[in-house]
Amino acid sequence: MRSSLLIKMVFFAALFWNQNVFTQSIVPQQQPVIETQTVFLMPQVRIYADPALPAETTGLRNVSTREITRQIRLQLSMDPRFLVITPTQTQQLMFSMTENEENIRTSLRFGNSFSQLAIDAYTTYNLQIALEHLNEAIDYYQHTFAAWIEPDQIADAWHYLALIYMELANQQENSYNAAAQTTHAFSELIRHDPARQISPQLYSMSIVQAYRTAYASILASNNVGITEEEAAWFSQTLQANLIIDISIMTDQNGTQVRTVIYEQNRGRFIVESIENVIPDTQEIINAVTFAISQAIACTPLQIPDIIEDIDTGAFYFSSNGSFLYYAKQPASFLSYGFKINGSYMFDNNAGLFASVSSLYGMHDLEYTILTPVDTLQFQTGISFASRTNHSRFEFQTGIEIARTSQLQATDNFWCRASRGEIITYDETRSCEQNDLINHSAQLRAGVRLNSTFNAHLTGPFWFTLQLGGTLYIFPIDQPTELDFPLDTGTGLMYRF
Repeated sequence: MRSSLLIKMVFFAALFWNQNVFTQSIVPQQQPVIETQTVFLMPQVRIYADPALPAETTGLRNVSTREITRQIRLQLSMDPRFLVITPTQTQQLMFSMTENEENIRTSLRFGNSFSQLAIDAYTTYNLQIALEHLNEAIDYYQHTFAAWIEPDQIADAWHYLALIYMELANQQENSYNAAAQTTHAFSELIRHDPARQISPQLYSMSIVQAYRTAYASILASNNVGITEEEAAWFSQTLQANLIIDISIMTDQNGTQVRTVIYEQNRGRFIVESIENVIPDTQEIINAVTFAISQAIACTPLQIPDIIEDIDTGAFYFSSNGSFLYYAKQPASFLSYGFKINGSYMFDNNAGLFASVSSLYGMHDLEYTILTPVDTLQFQTGISFASRTNHSRFEFQTGIEIARTSQLQATDNFWCRASRGEIITYDETRSCEQNDLINHSAQLRAGVRLNSTFNAHLTGPFWFTLQLGGTLYIFPIDQPTELDFPLDTGTGLMYRF
């Protein structure tokens, strides 16, 4: 028995040495990480349709701008190079910067105040005062997210500004400047709110005509969507590397989609694409995808920055379905059950582990095991780990305390037939007491070795595959048929 114990200890020592060699030579200790490009996709795809065209002739009624935004955001999110800021994250990110939060709130508050003062002045026909207040309001609105995410306020301001300039143009003999300002104000109104209704049922024909002239002008010049200066403000405020804006334009010549991409590092639009399309949601998505691919193709996949202390302070929790295999006589048999494991990493490559498993025995194929053996295990010790961004390898060594239930076994056919009952059929067919192997429930302790491979799935979730074994040393004063079990299991792991 002593020689058998020595052989097992030598075997485990060799396994431990090989495990360390593998960890140090095959699995890298540090791995370069992908440096993500933060992307902000403007939340609204705006449709600029010539108001002179009947709505039913544009073919845009079946175009889903929400689906376009969803599909483009999904495509970008699937690329590990890009982190897409969602509309709900926009406010969280903005408000995480105290100075920006206060400046933006102040600008919005002042913009609303000056806008209301301007409306009050306009209703009392104090046009010059209203003009001054509207220009102040617009200056403040341009430093808020509302200018493009919820543009009603700035659009209202440009709307009133256009009406005031038209009135001033009618009052002045030399009205060229006021007329030009009217066109500019209507153009900015359209750029921010292209769906605003200015129809003959609501306004005079002179106002409607001025509005339609401005609309035709911006469609002809493709002066729609955000400008480079506005994209730069979004990029700086949100700390986004890329700003993407999508616009759809329709006039008597057909439908076009405009895609612009602003890059923070270069400080300019790196893509300005205008594609002729048929008014169909998928066709527009394809055109936008093609335009974005021009920028994506130039974005590096991996930046060689080494990250330090990737696992220091991390806690891993896993839950596995497990199988335990006893290979020694009187018969080989399996147990099945579950295992819960926790590992705390006090260093990048070292930590502590503890696990509990409960396994339920099965009969062997020949029914040599009369009473299936249930096993309850507790294990604890030291972990040695190495990981990359997508995989992790952990080797654990320590002690195991296990309780095995009563074992009854036999190699006598008639004892198997009687399920262990002492019985005599005739002179040649019987099950005697000495034909049975009986062991009472027992507490055992030994040395535990365990290897675990993890593959990253998504977020904090990992797939885990485990293989281990135990060399029981106690009780040392008697041989045991339940020595040296091997176990394996698979399940999910969560990283805290």
